[in-house]
Parts: sequence; C-alpha cells; structure tokens
Amino acid sequence: MKYPGFVIIGLLFPVLLFSQTSITPIPGWNMKEIGGQYKFTPPDGNLEYDIMPLKTEPVNDLMEWIKVFSVKDLPASGYSGPLVSPAPIAKYIQSAATYTVMATDQQNKKWGLIYIAYKLPNNAIRYAKVKWSPGTQGTSLKIATGHFAALMKQETQSGTAKATVSDAGTQRPATTKSTNSRPASPTTAPGKGIPKSDIAGLALHSETGIGVGGMVLIVWRPYLLLKDGTMYQNPDISPYDLNVAKSKQQEPEKWGTWKLDGKIITVKRGSKNGVQEKPEEWKNGWWDWAMPAFSNEKLNASYNSLTGGGNTAMGGGTMTVSSTDITFNNNGQFTYESTGGGSFNGPGANVTAYSSKNKAGTYKLDGYSIELNYNNGNTTRQSFYFFSSDKKVFGIASRAYTLSEKTK
Repeated sequence: MKYPGFVIIGLLFPVLLFSQTSITPIPGWNMKEIGGQYKFTPPDGNLEYDIMPLKTEPVNDLMEWIKVFSVKDLPASGYSGPLVSPAPIAKYIQSAATYTVMATDQQNKKWGLIYIAYKLPNNAIRYAKVKWSPGTQGTSLKIATGHFAALMKQETQSGTAKATVSDAGTQRPATTKSTNSRPASPTTAPGKGIPKSDIAGLALHSETGIGVGGMVLIVWRPYLLLKDGTMYQNPDISPYDLNVAKSKQQEPEKWGTWKLDGKIITVKRGSKNGVQEKPEEWKNGWWDWAMPAFSNEKLNASYNSLTGGGNTAMGGGTMTVSSTDITFNNNGQFTYESTGGGSFNGPGANVTAYSSKNKAGTYKLDGYSIELNYNNGNTTRQSFYFFSSDKKVFGIASRAYTLSEKTK
C-alpha cells in the first residue's frame, strides 16, 4: 500500500540563492548538468526534478503550451498517460502554469508528474518537470517546487535568466489556521449507528487535492463500503455513531453505490446539486483497503498532519496552515496540539503534557473508530483507519497523520 500523497508543497524554507553563471545545487541532493539541463535527485531516489534550458519560441497561452509539451514528453520519456483517474489538474499559481498528471512507466509503476512553466520579461520560457512516486516523496516534492519557485522569483525580477545575489530575498508570508465550515454528519447514541457486521471495508482512493502554498498534490480519500452495496464517502464521525437515515437526507451527495469485480471497483457517487454523477472505475493500484484497528489497540509514537492552502508554492504572499500533532503512549494516553504554525510533541511527552485538561486525555481504538476522552470531560468519536500494516500512517476522518520523523 502506498502512503498518502498528502505532502505539503510551499515556500516554508529560505529562498535559495542563484549565482550569475549556474543554478545553485540543493544541499544533500545530487545535481547533474547535461547540455544546459539540470537534473536533481534527493538522497532517497524517489523523485526526479529537471530544470530545462530556456525556450525562446513565441507563446501566447502558457497553460496550453505546457499541456501540449506534457503530451509530447510523456511518451518520449517512456510513460503512458496522462491517466483519466485521478484527472490531470491545470492550475495557475501566481504567474506560473502548472499541469499535474499521473502516468505509468513501462513496468506499470505509477508516477506523479508536475510540469511547471513561467515567462521571463523578455518572453523566454523557463520550465521544469518534477516526477515522484506517489506517497513516498516526504519533503522532497516541497523542496523541488520551492527551488523552482525561487528561480522564478529571481529570473522574473531581474529581467534576465542571470539573477544576481543582491536580488535575493526570503519571503515570510503570514500564517493562519485553516477552517472547515462543513456541518458535521448526524449522529446517534455511541455505538447505535452502522453495525460492524454491515461494513465490507474502508477503501482508500487516489485523488488530487491542494496543499499548503496552493500546489497540487495526491491524496488518498476514505470511502466506507457497506455490504448492501452502498458507499459513504469521507466519513468524519465514527461509522458506529452515524445516523444513516438523517445522513441520507442531510448529506445525500456523500452517499453512492459500489461494486467490486476482481480488482476493479465501480462506484457511483451521490447526486450533487440534483445532478447525478457518472460511474467511475477505480483500477488496481489507485485504490486499496485500509486496515481497522484492533479493539483497545495501543500505539506508542508521535504523528503529524499538516494541511492548508494559499499561493506561496510559486512565490505568492498568501498561505494558510493547520498543523496537528498527536502523541500516543501504550498506557492509553494521548496529547493533542493543533496550531497555525506547527508544533511537535515527542513520544516521550512528560507527565505535565498528558495531564493537560484541554489538550490531553485517554484514547480508545476500536475498528474504524477512535474515541478521545479529554481531561476536561469532552469526548470526540471519529472515523479511524491505518493505511497499511506497518501502521506508520493513519487517518482520522479525511485527514492523514504520518509517523513523525523524530520517532521513526
């Protein structure tokens, strides 16, 4: 099972400086220059980042140009695609045109590719391609796109492709919390919702989304599949507490149907604004079964989730960030911190942290549900699932949490 591509992409680090004669290397990465093309690879080798030589051909529609280029480049580079699901995303971020596609190589391995291009004041075009293995890129994708964003800033501000060190600067966008105004799903008394025996499983489907800074990313969305052939997408509350009848009335767009044929799931989503969605085929490799927790299972590690939006991924000035850190211990205790700027609670959180009234308490895992009992008396029950058997990534509602680097 691939890990979710909830990797954030934004200028969350100092802008790199570029000399007058060459493109600055990325610390710790391998860089090769061949005929004016710069190829970067991170230490883990799960990503390739290529900066191409300047193009001088006349271009009126930059987005159309990058789309046409990707169509030619994919087969020339040995890929089939772009794949229909998840659909390609064309998006302008500041003045850069970005086109994100998913494709397969000759060994049928899946890759995500982002094509990025911008115009210089003299109408020359600088473009780059970032290829990564979905779910395994860590912070590498953020670093690659940030590196290219810094180059765009330098080249467009200087007016030439040779930026000087004196032009360099570090952008410090404001950081705020993200909000979610969608009403909560209707509930019953705890445990009086969907019986465990009615659940066929929880499927994770590869889809596209927007991360911190506004760059396109790949995520794995949860779908609760019931044995009667109905499907409930993006479960937020514990399925064992969901009031099904009221949910179908209040949020019909979240309900649909599913049918498994071999390794292909055909789904039909609920109607949106009265318009019925067309059936979709989820092919092997683009979906997988999530794993439920054992009853009263205990964890002993810290996990982090970072989400947001904005346009800083390509040099803009707006960024929204929501950072959440959860630490569990094998005594059934947890600490929970949600901030706008991010924080970390290590697995060795002290007694004071676990005794906090509003940010700590006890937890209980049971199947596709997590119950958090805060020391202030509040209790929350939400959907829960592991992405794979190694339990390095889990989801609460539609938000994925990854094992912290400090606890790996």
